Amino acid sequence: MSEAQKTESTAPVETAPSVSKGQLVRDLIVFQFKLFIDGLRDVILIPVSLVAGILSLLKPGRDAGAEFYEVVTFGKQTERSINLFEAADRMQTSSDNDQIPELDGLVSDVENYMRDQYDKGQFDGVRNRLQGLIDSIDGKVRARKPADSDKDEPSS
Repeated sequence: MSEAQKTESTAPVETAPSVSKGQLVRDLIVFQFKLFIDGLRDVILIPVSLVAGILSLLKPGRDAGAEFYEVVTFGKQTERSINLFEAADRMQTSSDNDQIPELDGLVSDVENYMRDQYDKGQFDGVRNRLQGLIDSIDGKVRARKPADSDKDEPSS
């Protein structure tokens, strides 16, 4: 047996605390119910948050956003109420202490990276190409309009 195999076989294997099958069935049913409720909440929040966000953007003045942030606050409250992963608390192991990065942190990292690249002028070429494409499309649309307007005139 090699040293690597000896090390692997002698390393302690972490196992999750055991639960009864009855507890497992209960947790499974409750988890499925909570997943359904959480998904239903998400399906409802998608259009509601979009409408609230658009209303917030259209609101005159500097204090825009109240409608959108009310929806976000409601979503946060319902997330706590649903407590989707409550059953995981029973199964805590020492390996659970390893932090998985939160999505907000990842979004922030990407945003900071993009901002740094923008500040360094890395997107100038992309911006110029996009502007050229927009100008090209705009030119083609304008070139077609006179031809299209001739068709609208009634023939005698």
